Amino acid sequence: MDKSPNRIKDLAQSTRWEVLAGEPLRSAATAIEAEEEDDLVRSLVDLLEAEIGNRPDAIRATMSLLEQSIERDPPIAGRLMASLYSLASDSFLHEVCDAIDIWFYEYRSGELADAFRRKAARDPSGHLARKYLEWATLGIPTEGS
Repeated sequence: MDKSPNRIKDLAQSTRWEVLAGEPLRSAATAIEAEEEDDLVRSLVDLLEAEIGNRPDAIRATMSLLEQSIERDPPIAGRLMASLYSLASDSFLHEVCDAIDIWFYEYRSGELADAFRRKAARDPSGHLARKYLEWATLGIPTEGS
């Protein structure tokens, strides 16, 4: 799989317009399958930062775009939100982190749980590994659900 920065940037640009046009995030599935969602979200934030003029507002705008896509494609939006969490945390945007946390507490998915476990396993000593495992635990179905 081609991991060139230009491919990721092009994918971020097309994803942005798909979200704004109200289409599902089909093109993001390519990055997710290759476990490149962090690069995709970073590129999307970079594109918005160039337009908006500052990183915190670009992160907030990315969150808004992802929130628009949640109902159409929760697993893809969830994977991208998990990647955005890292950028929001690094920028001390607690309101974005809290919104992502709340969404994962409300939306429980075995598919996302598996993705979060894989993400934590890629960097078990990383500062977000514990958060990914917390979200993975939420995705475990409870009795009767």
